[in-house]
Amino acid sequence: MYELRVWLPSQVRAATDPWFDNTFSPWVGCSKVSSGCTNCFAEAWNSGRGRSNWGPGVVRAPQSEGAWLSPLRWNQNAQGPYRVFVGPVLDFFDSEGLPGARARFWEMTKIASKLTWFLFTKRPENISRFLPADWGRKYANVQLGVSVEDQAALVRRAPLLAGVQATRFYSIDPLIGPVDLREHLDGISWVVVGPEEGPSSRPMDPQWTAEIRARCRERGVRVFDRSSSLREMPTTV
Repeated sequence: MYELRVWLPSQVRAATDPWFDNTFSPWVGCSKVSSGCTNCFAEAWNSGRGRSNWGPGVVRAPQSEGAWLSPLRWNQNAQGPYRVFVGPVLDFFDSEGLPGARARFWEMTKIASKLTWFLFTKRPENISRFLPADWGRKYANVQLGVSVEDQAALVRRAPLLAGVQATRFYSIDPLIGPVDLREHLDGISWVVVGPEEGPSSRPMDPQWTAEIRARCRERGVRVFDRSSSLREMPTTV
């Protein structure tokens, strides 16, 4: 099992990208589904430790019991808004995710109710399938989003998110092509946008983020731009 509480990249990103305060992953492993996954940092992190939990049909690794206790401590110690990014090393709505871990996670969000949980996915077609049977007000501290890397991904994924009853957001990160949000901001509470990182990262044109900020401003949507000092924190419950 893995102990992600001491995963350094998450700690570094939480310090430099303060839209979240911590991260939690119910399991480890995923599969690439689009061009946004090409240089997946989580896959590189996983393989760099001699493990192989990536790809179709590959067994995902369960999280350690110690790590499951961390959110309960965060909840106990929370003195104000505390944001948790769910799944830095997985896609929560991956059809090959661990069902028991997913069910356990939903129960934990109700117990750790002081925390705001942010889940985003490249598989929005699976959201309704994997929401708990009692989805509703009991999960008001859970926000759902889609991960978008370019216009094609936005057009494909945004409509599938639109029908979900939740506080909704977009993670446009890594941004590898221009994105026009004008027809896709209804019901969206906030947007986070940022460049791809790492030795093989693809360049991001600053004009792309400027355009995203402009469209969000027009609609009164908060935007957190990781490449700029122009940052607004996401909403919390």
